[in-house]
Amino acid sequence: MHTLLIGHITEDRLGNMRKLGGGVSFAAKVAALAQCTTTLVTSAPKDFSYWHELDTLNQIDIINIESLHATTFELNDTSKTRSLKLVHRALDIQTGHLPLAAQTPDMIFLGPIIHEVDTAVLKACRPCFSVLGLQGFLRQSDKRGHIVPAEFDPQSFLEHPTNVVSLSQEDHPDAVNIAAVLSTKSIVALTRGDAGATIYESPSIQHHIRAYPAKQVDSTGAGDAFLFRLGLGLARHETLLDAANAAAQNAARVVEGYGLGNLAKTNFV
Repeated sequence: MHTLLIGHITEDRLGNMRKLGGGVSFAAKVAALAQCTTTLVTSAPKDFSYWHELDTLNQIDIINIESLHATTFELNDTSKTRSLKLVHRALDIQTGHLPLAAQTPDMIFLGPIIHEVDTAVLKACRPCFSVLGLQGFLRQSDKRGHIVPAEFDPQSFLEHPTNVVSLSQEDHPDAVNIAAVLSTKSIVALTRGDAGATIYESPSIQHHIRAYPAKQVDSTGAGDAFLFRLGLGLARHETLLDAANAAAQNAARVVEGYGLGNLAKTNFV
């Protein structure tokens, strides 16, 4: 299966720790485990410190919009609530950046993290099977760079719906209502951390997916792994509940360590 991934890769900073981040980074690694052929469209400097983590993946082609800086976040996890600060931001990704050969993949994974993907890309995704991580459209940076909720207008997402949409209850204070509205056009996964996920088949039909047991070390990337596996399963014509439960199992393995946690040490579910 050929998957097209669109979004920024990042450098994530927590104290003295530096690591590769971004939804498409995790999706690329999960795609490799699933033996997909992958095209990644992103933006970062030519000398970005973490290219080797992606270049060594099997069957991946990277299209980079060269930027002065990579999108960079500082994470403050010393208080009861985590906070993020945007330090640098790479260039936007427009429809013209998508290669012609990659515009008809089996599945498109849109993983924006800070409004870097033009909503016109939504139209370009059709009629391919498409999944969208909504987080990047639900937040913005204030004048000091702190990440705060953004005003959300669902119109573009209703006019050009993707097959699957995912967001976390932590992404936006109105996450439940956003999920219900978008479920008029798409299957929507509202992830709830260790409380599992709610899958909206429609505004009136919802399914609770339990979280699988895990010894949590780092939850970063779990939602991206969940979304990629959910979308991949549906693109492969699995039932909704089978795909969602497999996605939850993958997410549980990811939280058990840094990067992909223990998912890379097990068979892809």
